[in-house]
Amino acid sequence: MTEEEKKQEILNFLNEKAFKPMIEYGKEFNDKHIIRVVTKTQTDFKRKRTAREMINRYHDIITHKSLSSTEFLEHLNQKKISTRLEDIEEEFNSRFNEEWLNK
Repeated sequence: MTEEEKKQEILNFLNEKAFKPMIEYGKEFNDKHIIRVVTKTQTDFKRKRTAREMINRYHDIITHKSLSSTEFLEHLNQKKISTRLEDIEEEFNSRFNEEWLNK
């Protein structure tokens, strides 16, 4: 599997499991904040040069290394949104692990 294929697989996974449901919620309830943050996060992932960088970015977001990710998580919690990056962490980690990176 090429590096680009790995990056695309990660992005497809994140889109299916988290980004798309959050954007759909944002559109349904006219929550421009959710749409803006998710779209910006998608773009951030797309700009990563390697799959490892994408995985590292995912973990940075999950561990709330920035004030903006903490604030966004609070916003999602207030809206009672259960589709968040934190909710797919176990599946993400088991799928995109060191063995997968070294294929």
